[in-house]
Amino acid sequence: YGGGTSHSCMVCTKVPEYKSNVLFFTVLDEPLYGNFLRVSGIDRPYKDQLLSNMESDGNKVVKDIIYGPGNSKYRFCKHISKQKVLGLPEDLMKKGKHFILIRNPLDLLPSFGKVVPPSFFELGLLELVQIYNELCDIGNPPTVIDAEELQKDPEATLRTLCNDLEIPFQPSMLRFKIFGELWPSKISSKHSYKFNVY
Repeated sequence: YGGGTSHSCMVCTKVPEYKSNVLFFTVLDEPLYGNFLRVSGIDRPYKDQLLSNMESDGNKVVKDIIYGPGNSKYRFCKHISKQKVLGLPEDLMKKGKHFILIRNPLDLLPSFGKVVPPSFFELGLLELVQIYNELCDIGNPPTVIDAEELQKDPEATLRTLCNDLEIPFQPSMLRFKIFGELWPSKISSKHSYKFNVY
């Protein structure tokens, strides 16, 4: 989980019923975003389009998408802390391996304000602390990665993270390549990413 656009929180899990000789990683970008928009009632210019293109039942997302079967060995899910709303299954926190990517809020406020007015809710800082504490309380403390350190030395940072997550480091992790479509980024990107918020 991550806080708004200042932090991103991730879940990495081994995929059940994985078939060998296919993808090593599947990446899901904010699979709980639809559930967050439905439950919170918050407005976004792309809300209707997004809700018509992704599952908005949080229980189904956790069971069938985040922890469901698939064609890769590992599944990496990026979340935003404010999207952890009431009513989500306990498995979301108890299963998988979690890590948190933090970013100095002062570094993002100028671009953030071009998309939505900054607030503690939008930044998700309170929720981020709650998530961190909850993971520690259940014996699943998350690794915390500073975005600045990741930019300075990506290989060392990723090697350390892979070691913590108990997955093998691969040099290809240092190169970003998209296979297929990223959702909901495809819909929301024209509103957020053009300002380099995330």
